Amino acid sequence: MKEIYEPKFVEKLFDKMSSSYSKMNYITSFGFSERWRRQCVEEIEIEKGKIVVDLMTGMGECWKHILKKSDNNSKLIGLDFSTEMINRAEKNKGKFEKSKIEILKENVFENSIANETADFVISGFGLKTFNNEQLGKLANEINRILKPNGKFSLIDVSVPNSKS
Repeated sequence: MKEIYEPKFVEKLFDKMSSSYSKMNYITSFGFSERWRRQCVEEIEIEKGKIVVDLMTGMGECWKHILKKSDNNSKLIGLDFSTEMINRAEKNKGKFEKSKIEILKENVFENSIANETADFVISGFGLKTFNNEQLGKLANEINRILKPNGKFSLIDVSVPNSKS
């Protein structure tokens, strides 16, 4: 199972499932995925005029919740390494013509976001693709890109450990 955490495998997997990802996420979460995304964003109380980084942005499913708090001085940076997810994010960007959205097709561990750029970091349903070592690297990366006193919110689903 070690190979499921290899970046190339994950990238190809998300490229393949990009056309059905949104629908399957909704179905497998019994419709809660949308509510969880909203709660993930609302939890950190994003302010106007700030920079928000959406790591593993996928198709930009969290954007509508993030951009509710934006103004002309706000900026959203969406980062993902799946070509197909980024293509869908680019299409989704058209729904938010008045918002400043920068989309980066980059690996979360090797990205061009400068140190202490983000006021807020969000990630909706990207954690499951990492093993424990990678989760530690992700925590370091979030710490690197967050400004002092910045906030982050991450949401994902997991399979509970059996206690039988």
